[in-house]
Amino acid sequence: MSIKLYSRLSLLIGILAVVNIQGCKDDGYSIAVPICTCVLRGTLMSTENFTQAKVTSIVDELVTNASEVVWYPGAGITLLELLNENGDIPILDDTDVFAGEKGDVVWNPQGISEGTEIAGRCRAAWGKSLIPDVLVLVITRSIINSDGSSTGLTGLVEPGRKLIERNQGADLCSLPRNLTRDDMKGKFILLEDPKPYIEPNFYKKYYWSTVLAHEMGHILMLGHGDGLDNDSDHLRQPLNSGPRLFDEYCDPVEYQKERFVGTDNVMTEKSGYSKAVTDLQRELARTVASLMPGAQGPN
Repeated sequence: MSIKLYSRLSLLIGILAVVNIQGCKDDGYSIAVPICTCVLRGTLMSTENFTQAKVTSIVDELVTNASEVVWYPGAGITLLELLNENGDIPILDDTDVFAGEKGDVVWNPQGISEGTEIAGRCRAAWGKSLIPDVLVLVITRSIINSDGSSTGLTGLVEPGRKLIERNQGADLCSLPRNLTRDDMKGKFILLEDPKPYIEPNFYKKYYWSTVLAHEMGHILMLGHGDGLDNDSDHLRQPLNSGPRLFDEYCDPVEYQKERFVGTDNVMTEKSGYSKAVTDLQRELARTVASLMPGAQGPN
């Protein structure tokens, strides 16, 4: 294990005991979630114009901003970008260019996307450096349909339908929640090449931070929506046990009625620059974050 990787892991393990590291404090509240990243060849970042040091800097800034802009102030969750045993971020060859261009990833809404295979190769590229089953971020050129056309998506997380529907939704959508560490293994995020981080523009960089934060919300089992129980069919007090019926995953009927008229927050469709996290979203996100592979902080 390299010194760089070891220092990052030491930071992760000791993050709650160190004051003011990436906004975290020893307050008995913060949860650190590690992320391992790969960049797919065909992206701008994978070209010879970008040294490994530059790629590492771009990805670290992207992840840190998503953490500091949204998840730490909104829910006390810190996203921690790791380095592999060589002290860098792996660049993956695109070995299956049957649609689009090199670096494009095909998404099939009816089945498993090409991203599952690429995420598996990313884990293999990390080798012994990888925390088992840790969250993986893959930077792509673009996310496309099987015919090569654009999906219009800047990021993608495949929803865990089995978990969402398990026990008729009660495992996810009631408190106490019946979720386990096994439920959170092997997750991944696909994200389009964040060009504003390469060609700096503060306003656009802020947008890409919220795009990654939005996809992280899906990892934390938050569906699209305004984070509110608009039809008042759950128990009102956040600390009380009982139903938690809100948004796309836990109240799809309400979601269809409210999806384009609700208050903007980080999980609103086309959320853009919104960074708000509601009480219901925070409660679920923190539960899931504490179960993520390698997570450190309050259970």
